[in-house]
Amino acid sequence: MVAGASPAAPSPLPPGLAAPRLQQEGAGWRDVGLLPRRYVRAVDTIRGLASARLMSEHEAWARGLHAGVEWDAPTHTIRGRSAVVAAVYWFKWAAAGVEVQPQMYRLVELSPRRSLLELALAAHLRPRRPWWGPGAWALPEEVVVRATDLIHVSLGPSPDGSDDVITRIQGTLDNWGGLPWPLCWLLGFPLGSLPAATRPLWAPLAAAFDPSLRPPSQHAAAALAAARHRASATASAAGELSGATGEAGGEAGAKVAEGADRVAHAAARAAEGASAALYRAGEAVGLRGLGVEAGNVAERAAAAVGSAAEGVGAAAERLAGAGPEPAVEAGTAQGKGKARGRQGKGK
Repeated sequence: MVAGASPAAPSPLPPGLAAPRLQQEGAGWRDVGLLPRRYVRAVDTIRGLASARLMSEHEAWARGLHAGVEWDAPTHTIRGRSAVVAAVYWFKWAAAGVEVQPQMYRLVELSPRRSLLELALAAHLRPRRPWWGPGAWALPEEVVVRATDLIHVSLGPSPDGSDDVITRIQGTLDNWGGLPWPLCWLLGFPLGSLPAATRPLWAPLAAAFDPSLRPPSQHAAAALAAARHRASATASAAGELSGATGEAGGEAGAKVAEGADRVAHAAARAAEGASAALYRAGEAVGLRGLGVEAGNVAERAAAAVGSAAEGVGAAAERLAGAGPEPAVEAGTAQGKGKARGRQGKGK
């Protein structure tokens, strides 16, 4: 080095959140399309929570968050998965739509169990809502906010990232530094902790617009009624089919039809029993999302059982209809064999 010359200045880092460890490591920004597959789930969790509308969708995406996750935003600090879900959910009542588009990322793996993932993203907000009244038309149709999220990821044992969870989210706006941290902590209570604690009070009111917040009994009872109707229709169809098969196929067809009838009735009873069990489980646990899942599962189970029973009946019908033909062919073959025997004796 030439005497008196100053050392070369370090290359400038891209703008964004000043994460000390990322700055020390000198991690560079890359296109989000090059993100390692393991961290795609963390990005999908952020995007899914932003675009979710129903509470059941929020809760499904929140499985990618740690139970004690902390969300540091420019306006609030919220701790706890349920509080974060409540805050994000209630924000959707103020905005007609939210879409988050990650654009760039930089990543530092601190250890085999922890990583820092920083995302430069654009949030598209559509603030017009009908309950704002005529004033909604004075709002812009869409607002684009540039932000940066620093995501703390706890790595699980699965290499595909299916067991990874987000433990902390630190968000900043590119053009605003945010409120002082004491005020952020104070605002975190009415925005997150209070709605999460008072959910039993506001959920019945919000259920008028969000079906996933309705009691499980409403979903499961409807599924049970549908399962019973399908079971009754399946049993009636099986009875008619068994009678027709018995008339067409004689004694063998009657036995086959009787077996198909028993299978169809057993399947119908199994569908009804499964639906009733799901109904009781939803009532016992009392989870809002379980009612929706129970209804969907019961409906799919009843449909599958009904299709299986109809398939058994159709197979029985084909078997009974094809039964006499082999016998006729066998009789013809025996007659031909006897005729050849008589001809041989005559010679």
